[in-house]
Amino acid sequence: MTRLRVCALAALASFASSVDAPLLAQAPVIDLGTLGGPYAFATALNNHQQVVGQSVDAAETRLTAFLWEDGAMRDLSTAALHFDIANDINDRGQIVGAGIASDGRFVAARWEDEVLAELPMPAGASSCSAEAINDHGDIVGFCDQQPGQWATLWRRNGDVQGLGPTPDGWSAGPVDINERGVVFGAAIDADGARHLWVWDDGVVTEVGNVPGGPVWLPTAFNNREQIVGWGGTPLATFAALLDDGVVTALPQAAGHTRSAAESINERGEIVGWHSIGSGPIAVIWANGQVRVLPSLPGAASSIARDINDRGVAIGTFAPSPGGGTRALLWPKASTRIPPGRVDR
Repeated sequence: MTRLRVCALAALASFASSVDAPLLAQAPVIDLGTLGGPYAFATALNNHQQVVGQSVDAAETRLTAFLWEDGAMRDLSTAALHFDIANDINDRGQIVGAGIASDGRFVAARWEDEVLAELPMPAGASSCSAEAINDHGDIVGFCDQQPGQWATLWRRNGDVQGLGPTPDGWSAGPVDINERGVVFGAAIDADGARHLWVWDDGVVTEVGNVPGGPVWLPTAFNNREQIVGWGGTPLATFAALLDDGVVTALPQAAGHTRSAAESINERGEIVGWHSIGSGPIAVIWANGQVRVLPSLPGAASSIARDINDRGVAIGTFAPSPGGGTRALLWPKASTRIPPGRVDR
């Protein structure tokens, strides 16, 4: 989970106590469960249907990163490094995120072949977080380096490169990295407006200032450099796609006043959520249409967080009174929506 996505999880958690019905298993939705505590959030998956995220442990003392595969969820933390949050996983099974080292430092971390290790900090950094990894093993994240937050690239060969502030000196945070090693992120200017930028082989380019200004939140992009996110106002947000410099608001069902796009795959299928004020509902956009994703019986609310290239999606839902939140997987989220069809 990148820091830009925390708002959606907070919105979901706020509705976790509004359902009466018991939680029941139902295809084609899979409840991934938790690590024993009341909360779990799925953040990313790969094309092998391995899922990562964050869950409260059985003792309910803290949140910890998890890996779900083959029907089982496990804790990725070690005695030397508490893995707080797994933000991304690639098709090689490498997992990146952030954690707390034994000396109390907040550090970027990578899990690979059963080994959890701290990623090196650039000179002058006080804390770091790894946000995304591509299939080559290139990692992008951010480090707190005065006077601002700088995007940081951990290359597959072990080199660490601070990407620095944007040309205008804005504090910049990365969102994603594609297979070409192109980094996409957001920067905030002196007036609080959010700008989108792309870093490509040392060149930083602003790629659009989307309507909505300060509350525009980019969330992901793909190898075609299609960018998704959400913007608007706190009471009327809209999911949007930025493609070749053109911003398109994604369709919303009638009466829905808020929506957000959380992820996009290489086929251009987008997942996220929309709502009418009661709570977020997970949706998928495909072929210009929006469709509500199924949930489990009695679920109060849900959000879809990621979709892989095979049309499998993951997210989080609120199941029952006092039941917290749980990680969720849609094995067939993509159904090749027929033209003209909109589920409401």
